[in-house]
Amino acid sequence: MLIPKSERIARVVITIFLILLAIICVLPMVYELAVSFSTESFVTTGQVTFWPVGFTTASYAYLMNYSSFWKSMLTSFERVLLQWLLCMVLTVLTAYPLSRTSKQLFGRTVLAWIFFIPMIFNGGLIPSYMVVSTLGLLGSIWALVLPSVVVTFYVLLLMNFIRSLPAEMEEAAMIDGASPMQILIRIILP
Repeated sequence: MLIPKSERIARVVITIFLILLAIICVLPMVYELAVSFSTESFVTTGQVTFWPVGFTTASYAYLMNYSSFWKSMLTSFERVLLQWLLCMVLTVLTAYPLSRTSKQLFGRTVLAWIFFIPMIFNGGLIPSYMVVSTLGLLGSIWALVLPSVVVTFYVLLLMNFIRSLPAEMEEAAMIDGASPMQILIRIILP
């Protein structure tokens, strides 16, 4: 099939635009990489552009011996792992019941609004800080993890995904004697 000339021109223009946008996004990272491999005197005088000047790995040697860096990396990994695990579990356990009909879950509409209103009217940073402070979580890993464990947008996405699955699969599992938790773990999640 022949593509019209106007569509080919549009594709070329869009491709060029996206390539330029990608280059603009990558250039700061290339510059930082060049600075990290350059000698300090060349960096401070502004002689480094996108290629290292006076190649050295002294910055990385310093970093490898800096204990606070490793402590920060460990905290970052711990935070990501905890938040990912809790977010997955709580999002699934929230979205599954909310994906049911009002006949299957009494008060489903009220529960859904309890989740969605804070998404529309977000309190912001100061109320979040006040909650964390009141709960006594300041200075702990939980101050970083708990405020964003249940993301309403993720719940909404997963809830709509579960609703899109054929009801016949779930009905067949129920006829075979599967509990709601078994249906969730063995049918819906995979």
